[in-house]
Amino acid sequence: MKIRSKQVLRERRRLSFRSTNELIARRRRLRKQISLIVALGATLGTLAFKFE
Repeated sequence: MKIRSKQVLRERRRLSFRSTNELIARRRRLRKQISLIVALGATLGTLAFKFE
């Protein structure tokens, strides 16, 4: 009984660890996309400002 509970705990820990890793990776990807969009917007804004 104890051994099985230990295994279950280990599995649960691994699952939670994997989910947190996926969340962190997704957040990083979102941040990269946001920074790219911000950079594009800034460059477009500066170009529009120069042409005005």
